[in-house]
Amino acid sequence: MNRVEARWATRQDLREVTTILIAELAGRLPAGTVIRTVAPAREQLLDSGARAGLAVAADSMARLRLSELLPAHRSAG
Repeated sequence: MNRVEARWATRQDLREVTTILIAELAGRLPAGTVIRTVAPAREQLLDSGARAGLAVAADSMARLRLSELLPAHRSAG
């Protein structure tokens, strides 16, 4: 796999992470909140130099951040 193919695969993996989290949290958190949580997690990981396993790490980081938002979102609704 060349560099371009690797980047494409990583982008697809990250897109899937976002899609899965949106589906899992439907009705509990707005899709925009999920997207605004996944994107900074991804950027923070990229800034720290993470490349291998980026989608898995972004998923874990976003899930943790989203789990912290759930109680506040429930009480606001």
